[in-house]
Amino acid sequence: MIGVYPPGSIVEMTNGEVGIIVTTHPTSKLKPRVLLVRDANKQPLATFREANLLKETQDSSGQPYKIAREVPDESYGIVMKDFIEQGILNRKAPEVSAPVDDGHGES
Repeated sequence: MIGVYPPGSIVEMTNGEVGIIVTTHPTSKLKPRVLLVRDANKQPLATFREANLLKETQDSSGQPYKIAREVPDESYGIVMKDFIEQGILNRKAPEVSAPVDDGHGES
């Protein structure tokens, strides 16, 4: 069965960050693992991070990551072919386990 967001889908999160669906969970298709590759300003992240929506991983403001919508290939400069050819989707990225300081927070 194919999930709502199959692996390789590019998605925008409710906080504006953008990622690529890495895997889906067999029992919870709406809560996949997402490789975050763009920040809320749609700029490339220096280090890609993985958010496991099943674990309700939180963003830098303490809100759980949620998918807002799927976006087409090549949106925000994300070309799936490039990620596949470079093997980026097959590498283990650090998992977001606590709020991430993106350098744009408030003091």
